[in-house]
Amino acid sequence: MLAVLAVAVFSTGAYGISIEQADMDAGSVFLNFDELAAGTVVSNQYAGYGLTISGTLGNNGSGAASTVTAEDTGGSYSDPIYIGQPNNSWDGSVIFDFTGVNVTQFGAYLVDSASSWLSLYDSSNTLIETIFGSGSVYDWVGADTGGVNIARAIFSGDFYAVDDVMFNAKVPEPGSLILFLAGLLGVVVSRRRIG
Repeated sequence: MLAVLAVAVFSTGAYGISIEQADMDAGSVFLNFDELAAGTVVSNQYAGYGLTISGTLGNNGSGAASTVTAEDTGGSYSDPIYIGQPNNSWDGSVIFDFTGVNVTQFGAYLVDSASSWLSLYDSSNTLIETIFGSGSVYDWVGADTGGVNIARAIFSGDFYAVDDVMFNAKVPEPGSLILFLAGLLGVVVSRRRIG
């Protein structure tokens, strides 16, 4: 009984659970941004994955719009390029919006994660989960939502950057859609014959 009470007191009411990079689904999309030149504005380069990237000056996606750019790490980390907002003292929000894909796992490395976090939202902008960085220099933060689709992922905080983004984008299969529509057509035709 005490265990049940403890769970109820410390539960956040969120759908997601924190996961490590190794727990991501096989075949997840992996973006390390190394194909981008330093100084490149990051926005719709990954539209083929159903992803657009933007930024705001405030945390949790609030405040005026801001530019997210690819920057050279100077050899400080494992990858040569990461993304963030250097023109805003590396503060604010980096926003990942998903359209036309089902995403139930999302994660990335936060560079200088001491006061940074990841928040995941569904299509009605309801918070699914928030995961805080542990404070290490190169810190993985990720979540599995247990089947709830992620429409928006927002990194927020002070003096941070984002690298090695992973998500399990699942595009609805055209074959399944065609099969569904054929079945629906069959129901309509059979109802007309009966009526």
